[in-house]
Amino acid sequence: MRKKHPMIEEEPFNSNRKRMSVWVKDDEGKKLIVMKGASELIIESCKDLLDLNSGEKLPIDQALKAKVLDEITRFAEKSLRTIAICYKHSNSYEKSKRDDNGVLDDEKSGFTLIGIAGISDVIRPEVPNAIA
Repeated sequence: MRKKHPMIEEEPFNSNRKRMSVWVKDDEGKKLIVMKGASELIIESCKDLLDLNSGEKLPIDQALKAKVLDEITRFAEKSLRTIAICYKHSNSYEKSKRDDNGVLDDEKSGFTLIGIAGISDVIRPEVPNAIA
């Protein structure tokens, strides 16, 4: 996949941005932004949700947004950290247009939400002693 869709640009994750994005070329040669990050923030950048069963894009209205946020809460109740994954086509990449957290204007809207993943962070062996 990486040979077929080489990365053009990358905005790395950091604790202020709480997201990372890469710009790649899709099968038709168009620029595609793929972004992942903190679910509760990423959902704010999404205008629709990809139905993985039908391939349809469903507009994210208040009811659908509430359902997604409920799922994020369910993951958190199981001690899982959530990561949202989304994409959009865009030819722009303006590094100078950022907010105070370093989030690019290009990363703030127009995305299609692919899904939310719940991940378990394994406690590293040195953590219990550091806390003690």
